[in-house]
Amino acid sequence: GPAFRPWTDQLRLLDGPSGNPLAVLGSFAAPRDLEPDSSYVRALDVGIPLIAEGDYWIEFTTDSGNLQPEEGGEGNNVVVAGPLTLTFPPHPDLVVDSVSVPIEGVAGESFEVDWAVSNVGDATASGTWTDHVYGSVDDVFGNEDDLLLGSSALTAVIDPGEGYERSRPFTLPSTPGEYHVFVQADAGDVVEEYDGDVGNSTASEGTIVVAPRPYPNLTVVDPRRGASGSGGMEYPTLITAGTSYGVPEGVRVVELVIIHEFGHNYWYHLLASNEFEESWMDEGINTYTEIQIMNDAYGPIGDSFDVFGLKINDLQIQRGQYINVADVDPMVRRAWDYYSGSSYGVNSYAKPGVVLTTLQNYLGNEKMLEVMRTYVERWRFKHPKTQDFIDVANEVAGEDLTWFFDQAFFSNAVVDYSVDAVFTRQVRDGRGFDFNLSVDEEATTGAADDSVQATDGANGDAENNDADVKDEEKENQKITAV
Repeated sequence: GPAFRPWTDQLRLLDGPSGNPLAVLGSFAAPRDLEPDSSYVRALDVGIPLIAEGDYWIEFTTDSGNLQPEEGGEGNNVVVAGPLTLTFPPHPDLVVDSVSVPIEGVAGESFEVDWAVSNVGDATASGTWTDHVYGSVDDVFGNEDDLLLGSSALTAVIDPGEGYERSRPFTLPSTPGEYHVFVQADAGDVVEEYDGDVGNSTASEGTIVVAPRPYPNLTVVDPRRGASGSGGMEYPTLITAGTSYGVPEGVRVVELVIIHEFGHNYWYHLLASNEFEESWMDEGINTYTEIQIMNDAYGPIGDSFDVFGLKINDLQIQRGQYINVADVDPMVRRAWDYYSGSSYGVNSYAKPGVVLTTLQNYLGNEKMLEVMRTYVERWRFKHPKTQDFIDVANEVAGEDLTWFFDQAFFSNAVVDYSVDAVFTRQVRDGRGFDFNLSVDEEATTGAADDSVQATDGANGDAENNDADVKDEEKENQKITAV
């Protein structure tokens, strides 16, 4: 019998000849009634969903809603055709090649992230997209512990085979710990990459250790009378001074002690060097910075003692202590291996202060400041040793300073200046003529009038020949000091 409208035909995408339906590609209403043994033909443009490349099948179903009473004839309403091989059109594919971060930082402070992205696809990536930077306590990206640290927007045209590099500061998490850093390129899926999005995130090559943020306060306690034994001590964010009664104003003992104890908050609290095994790295570097600060604040002459016309700098005080016990031990030694308590004191405090000031005079103030800044930035919270300081100094100075450190750090050699020789020479009065040369140029003609005038010298004739020079040399005397 005839089939009367309405009914609907439907196209579906299958993952196999008799597989699961993946998507409805389209449907349309029957165009007209059908008489027995009649038919109709339809052409339908459909969109293919964004799925993986591969082989698929198309299922066509007429009267998909079973509106026609076919009296058991429903079995021939479905036809499957295929396979249909689907491939993606040319498309870009952004891949994060590398992510670099520092090895350590302080909670809540800024740190630098460097990353590189390339387009490994076969079409150009263009537009404005955003890269996201995440911190994670594990090496898995996309789970609940990921913390967005920031983002970086980019407007670019990246052809196949090309890429870009970014370097941006971000703020570290406020919770201390060890973090992996992930960069996700085109986090908003602005660039149409089809299935290429899977390579858009990459972890840093190493982790960054986030240290607790130091307390922002410092307490200075001045012990009361009779408690001087507790003065001049350092503790994290707390130091003790040591005021004495009746000290003249120009004797800056209290100032020196406070500056020295304050410095400990850097040289062993933040850098965490081992004072028992390498005491110079705490007390010695601290003495060096104490010398510089005292001179900047109260110098240039008499920064520590300026009274009754006598002016003495901290550097002079440290040098005076050093020369009294100069050659008993090398400077770098375990605290319990020094020959005596006096040698320990000199090699832990005074000698390093003098040695580092000498190095500063050799490198220059600005270069020495760069050495110290680099040392702190690179080694804070990491228990540096003597060789770590030497390596930083060599790197920043741009030269091998082994000759200096071998003598100053690892030997008990002392500098002893002496007079090697004294030379004398008779200096004769000048002889001959003095010549004045003048050139006058006339701007209009370009002509010049050159004139040379000879004037009688102070001593008559112009006999100044090789014989006179040899006579002078014969009159020279050499006296050697013994």
